[in-house]
Amino acid sequence: MTSTKIIRPEKQEMVEQLKGKFKESQIVVLTNYRGEKGKPGLTVKEVSNLREKVRDAGSEYKVIKNTLACRAVKELGDEKLGDYLVEPTAVIFGYKDPVATAKAIVDFKKEANKDRNHLPVVKAAYMKGKFLSSDELDTLATLPPKEALLGQLLGVINGPVQNFVGVLAAPMRDFVNVLCAIQKQKEEASE
Repeated sequence: MTSTKIIRPEKQEMVEQLKGKFKESQIVVLTNYRGEKGKPGLTVKEVSNLREKVRDAGSEYKVIKNTLACRAVKELGDEKLGDYLVEPTAVIFGYKDPVATAKAIVDFKKEANKDRNHLPVVKAAYMKGKFLSSDELDTLATLPPKEALLGQLLGVINGPVQNFVGVLAAPMRDFVNVLCAIQKQKEEASE
């Protein structure tokens, strides 16, 4: 990976910035934007489109220098991620919602030219100390947004409470209905 030699202050500052980005991210996706050898990689326009999609998802797309990124992950004590920092690498730092970040990547690939929708190639996806396969990243992209999941959870939690209140209110409601029916009978009888 990296040696332990002293690096220039400006490079150490970049390492510190990368450490901050890695720490702050809920999901980190390492990608190869150049694709396979001998085949064209992402164009500047495609990279711009991907950057925009990722930014809209509350994330950041950044081409990084592998040696500095290796040093940053090593200093963070997460050396497993450094194994994927080979060949040209761009990192997607997902700061807010991992689902939105995954969805942005998958949507970009779907919209790409049919012959090039494999780009960017996902080298590794890392979320909360666990590596995700490409399939798991695709599955993550199909989940509803965080707010919708929280709404569904609240609905599940609230359902039994609402049912319990309904059960408790039923005898009183039925009693009032019986009284109303008796009153109506008496009014009809007196006419």
